[in-house]
Amino acid sequence: MLNKNFIGNVFMISGCAMGSGCLAMPMLAAGPNFIFSSIFLVLTGIFSYLLAIVSLEIFLLYRNDANASTIVKNNFGQSGVVISGLVNMGLMYALLALYMTGGADLLNKTVFPIVKLQISHRISLLFFLIIFIPIFYKGASLIVKSNKGIFYIKLFTFLATVISGLAFISKDLDTVVIEQLRYIPRALPIFFGALWFHFVIPVIARLNDYDRKRCSKIFAVGLIIPVILYILWISVMLSLVPRDGVGHTFFDLLSKKESVGEMISYAISNNPHIPNLTRISLNLFSNFALLTSFLVVGLSTYDYIRDALKIKQTTLGVIYNLIVTLSIPALFALLFPNGFVVILQQAIILLSLTNVIILCCSLKEHNKLEQKPNKLLIYILLLLLLVIISLQVLDNFNLLPSYGIN
Repeated sequence: MLNKNFIGNVFMISGCAMGSGCLAMPMLAAGPNFIFSSIFLVLTGIFSYLLAIVSLEIFLLYRNDANASTIVKNNFGQSGVVISGLVNMGLMYALLALYMTGGADLLNKTVFPIVKLQISHRISLLFFLIIFIPIFYKGASLIVKSNKGIFYIKLFTFLATVISGLAFISKDLDTVVIEQLRYIPRALPIFFGALWFHFVIPVIARLNDYDRKRCSKIFAVGLIIPVILYILWISVMLSLVPRDGVGHTFFDLLSKKESVGEMISYAISNNPHIPNLTRISLNLFSNFALLTSFLVVGLSTYDYIRDALKIKQTTLGVIYNLIVTLSIPALFALLFPNGFVVILQQAIILLSLTNVIILCCSLKEHNKLEQKPNKLLIYILLLLLLVIISLQVLDNFNLLPSYGIN
């Protein structure tokens, strides 16, 4: 029987939103700075919620375990299924490969050192898969429970970081420099990507017996949590690591194209008197942030493949479903741990396209929807998605103002 626990479902959305995007958020917020970043994070959260509410209606129309693949096929035929499938699988496999790599790093940084083991990335990846494959085998309810537990750990370490870091909050965070607003266009696609959870909508709908009001509340609470936490996270990191100046700053970090891990290192080295609790929590949170996203993306990919290939959930069917879901990203993560960097930079375009496809289906079957969203709203959402895609394309060609990057 499917788990209908409200908090567990909320954590699926919040956990998905607070993945690797959370770690990179301060680096993106450094350009526009705290005030502008906070304002646009709230606006992006509202946009993400409206997009979820409108998208939900098409999934309520197609009940009984139907997923995006079935919906697209009924609206755009087999060619639509192929295009949609390539977009969805490219995105999901890329994300899974990233989270698997991050999970392997987590084991290397937090678990194996405790028992004084030095293990290669590839072996760590195999351990990571051995740990999590049984969770996927047991199904959605166990994933919700597992995700809830991991989210609690992540939330605790995050709150410990923020609360203990309050003593380091900069007095200059409320400074408003209009010129810094020009860096927002480059940050917007990533803000949207960091608050994007829409591939899990059919799973949430099914877990809640297609109850519209319940799903809407889950979407709202599930988004409010990461928006608030993102704002707090940005405030702490922009205090621990100065935006500009001399030494270890965000300008220095971005100009050298350093990693998120280096940002954490800057935060610790810049503040020699930082409490041990903050150090430990900062490191733990930066690793656990990947796990919740991995579980939710994995479940959604599993569910999408189940529907696309019409896999019956017998014992052999579940095993086959798991192999198709995890083997390809695991292979790429195993052989090319850094090979998805370029693809992940384009993930914003792919995830935006998945929403475009669903909204187009909603327009085509608008008369059949039980509760019909305003068509003007749907067109506005489509326009905003195209704006996000356009901004990302412009950024690909270095045509947007980029703080710290020539």
